[in-house]
Amino acid sequence: MQATIECLQAHDADGGDAILDKVRFYCSDNAADELKVARLLGVRCRNMDFEMSDTTHSRQLVLKNAMGLEPEAAIVQKLLVTGTDPEPSLANFLNYSKRFASKFQDAERADCLTALRHLGWSAQRFDSRSKPFGRIASRLDAIFTVLADEADGSGPRAKWATKLIEEIGSYKRLVLAGLLADLMHLHMKWVRDADVSDPDVDVVAEADEKFRQSIDALFLKGGIMSASCKTSFVSQVIRFIEKRKVLHFGTNVIRFDLPSNESDRFEPLQRVRTIAEGMLGLMPKHTPRTGWAQTFLAFRLPSRFEDSRRDIKRLFVKSLTRLAQQARLVDTRRALDEIVKLAPLADRSYNGGSTTREAWARAAGRFPELALARELVDLFLCCLHSTGDT
Repeated sequence: MQATIECLQAHDADGGDAILDKVRFYCSDNAADELKVARLLGVRCRNMDFEMSDTTHSRQLVLKNAMGLEPEAAIVQKLLVTGTDPEPSLANFLNYSKRFASKFQDAERADCLTALRHLGWSAQRFDSRSKPFGRIASRLDAIFTVLADEADGSGPRAKWATKLIEEIGSYKRLVLAGLLADLMHLHMKWVRDADVSDPDVDVVAEADEKFRQSIDALFLKGGIMSASCKTSFVSQVIRFIEKRKVLHFGTNVIRFDLPSNESDRFEPLQRVRTIAEGMLGLMPKHTPRTGWAQTFLAFRLPSRFEDSRRDIKRLFVKSLTRLAQQARLVDTRRALDEIVKLAPLADRSYNGGSTTREAWARAAGRFPELALARELVDLFLCCLHSTGDT
């Protein structure tokens, strides 16, 4: 960053100041090093009033940190996905299994499924762990068949295959793995739904609300374990347990049974509830206060300035007041009054099919005399914000 500033100063007659003074926004992924760059740049860019942190990177940490609340979930995660040599996870073990490469893919082709090449995941993106979790949960029959074949051999691989079967093969850990696969898939969808290059302000708020509702209905209220939830990963795990019953490996036998005791049957769900509740509690803490969605919250449509719910109305007024102060408008109260005047027209355009940006642009164009409101709308239109990597 310092090199960039020096380059501007060397090639500009005003020492780069004319260019630097035009900088209004700084956008980053909320990483510590980029936040440091923002502070350094803010010293030289006197009009850089807005530091925009995206939401995607921060939200990946919600699940990662909540997983630490349940030790058994961490054990299952290590056994299935993250474990490395000399005790590789199931995913790593199968990725280097010749039996997996042949028998597993042949079985999938026989079932008219796309052949699964690997169970890998990207270590730097926590949400990518949902892929191997989901793949394992939906292919348990083939996976245990391969493990049993490996256990029939000799040497370290046979011993570790036996160990994996014994560690993973219980009802509690299999169902916990299925529930974690569902939770990780839901988390990934929440992150990705708002990870778009030029979204409306509504996108993040709507994704948050859908995520909270899904967490509540599926995990806190237990809907994920109901008979009507037939497409979940955990339902596939339970069907495997009901169907497989017995697995022979080496000189050993393992039985797959559903617990007769209701408390035992729902113990894995209770563990995942702890994680789900933790995620809901961590959501506000992992939402950047300087993110574009928070900065321009007041532009969300339909407008909430006349909302009967006082807390909602207060939130929108507070957001707009903060935006006017950041923009250094001389009369914050007047700016608020002018935006409130524009809001009904923006609502009508939005309800007529316009995007949030288009609706506010049309409303501002109709009232050239509302100078402060138009300046705030200009900021909203000019900040080509992004929620993530796209």
